Amino acid sequence: MVRFDGAVFQSLGPPSDEELVQHVLYAIGLRPYGAYEVLAPSLVVEWWPNIAPAIALRHFIFTFEDSSFECVASTCELAGIFATTDIARSEAFLRFR
Repeated sequence: MVRFDGAVFQSLGPPSDEELVQHVLYAIGLRPYGAYEVLAPSLVVEWWPNIAPAIALRHFIFTFEDSSFECVASTCELAGIFATTDIARSEAFLRFR
């Protein structure tokens, strides 16, 4: 389970693992089945140019088989590793409500 604090943008959808070569960040190392933080992200600079420096926004990308997840947030933290989705869902409800 991953927790994002201060999220201002999130997207779940294309590209899939087969379409990832079309992503603008593929040329600099974005690959299927990975977790990435984009350093010096143009997305943050273009979409949130007036954000105060104290609110440092970071761009995270997780690539999967059928989709990719992108999030712009202040932090990204591994909140736990669980054996099943049901356990993770239950823990998330208890921790983040």
